[in-house]
Amino acid sequence: MAITLNQNTDCCETTCTSTTVNVAGPAGAAGATGSNGAAGSNAYTTTGADFEMPAVSSTVAVTVADSIWMSVGQAVYVSGGGYFEVTAKASATAITLKNLYAAPTNVAAGTTVTTGNTVSASGIKGDTGATGAAGAGAVLLAKGGLQTFSTSSTALAVATGDTKFLGIDSSAATGLAWDTVKYSDLGGTLALNTVTTSGQLPLAGIANAGGAAGDIAYWNGSAWVKLAKGTTGHLLEQGSSNAPQWAAPTTNDFNIEAMGRIAYTDGSPDTVAFDGTATNCAGSPSLSGSDVTINFTTAISNSHPKVMLTPVGSAALGLYVTSISTSSLVVHAGTANAHSFHFAVFA
Repeated sequence: MAITLNQNTDCCETTCTSTTVNVAGPAGAAGATGSNGAAGSNAYTTTGADFEMPAVSSTVAVTVADSIWMSVGQAVYVSGGGYFEVTAKASATAITLKNLYAAPTNVAAGTTVTTGNTVSASGIKGDTGATGAAGAGAVLLAKGGLQTFSTSSTALAVATGDTKFLGIDSSAATGLAWDTVKYSDLGGTLALNTVTTSGQLPLAGIANAGGAAGDIAYWNGSAWVKLAKGTTGHLLEQGSSNAPQWAAPTTNDFNIEAMGRIAYTDGSPDTVAFDGTATNCAGSPSLSGSDVTINFTTAISNSHPKVMLTPVGSAALGLYVTSISTSSLVVHAGTANAHSFHFAVFA
C-alpha cells in the first residue's frame, strides 16, 4: 500500500511537498509449482566407430555419440588418440578432427583409435619456454662417454674398442675404468651341458686378455689362470700342485733324439732323400750300395741307442740297422725296388 508523507520540516510553511512511499503489505499465498526445465547436455561424448590416426595437421572424419556441445575451433582430447581440433560438424553425430601433435604426445599416424573412447574438451599446449642455463659442471661428451662424480663432476671418456666393460677402480679419478675380461675375473661354475646346437660352449670371447693362439685356461683351485701354448711337439702333462704343464714327449723313459722318413728310389743311379722334415738330421742322407747313412745334427746322448725301423710296403723287406753311433745311423735299405721306411732313435 502507499502512504503520503509531508517532506517539509517546518509545518508553518505555506509551501509543503508530499512524497508517496510504498510500504510492503503482508505476503500472499504461495503460487503453483512451475514445470521442470529441459535436461542439460553432457560436455563429453564417446567415439561411435574406429578411426585411423591421420598425419599431423591432417584431418579425419569421426563418428561420435553426441556433438551438440562441441564448437568448430574447439580443442578436444580423445582417449587412446591424443589432442585434436574440431574443424567441422556435419551432424549431431559426425565431426571432423585435425591431429594437433606428433608422437609421443599423440599416438603415431596410422594407429587405430577404437570405438567407445571418451571425447572431452581440452586445452592445447602452450608456447615452448626459454632454454634453461647449462647445469653447473656438466660437460659435452662424445657418444658413449659418462658423467661421474667424485667431489666434483668428472668425465669418463668412451672406451676404445667394442669388447670393454665398466668396472670399479678405486685408483682412478672417476672410481671407474674400462677393462677387458681376464682369467682372474672368472668365478663360479660352468655347466658343460649348456652347449649350443652348433656344439660350442656359449663363451665367445671369454678370458680373451690378449693371449696367443693355443693358450689354454685351467682352474688353480681359486681362480682361472692361463697356461701359455707349449713348444711344437711337446705334450701336456700333470705337473706339481695339480697344475698342467708342457713337456717333451717320452716313450718308456726314452727320449726321441732323431727321427724321419727315408724315400728310396730305384733308378740309375739309385737315390735316397728325406721324405718331409726330419728331426736332428744334418744335410741329406747318402747311399752306398744298399746302405743309407743318416748323420745327426747334434750328437745323441747315448752311445748305445735304440733304433726303430718301420718299412712302408713289401719292397722294404730286409730292412735292418748296419751300425749306430752318437753321430750317425747306417741302415741297410733292403731290396732294390723303390720304397720308403721310417726311423726313430731313442736314448
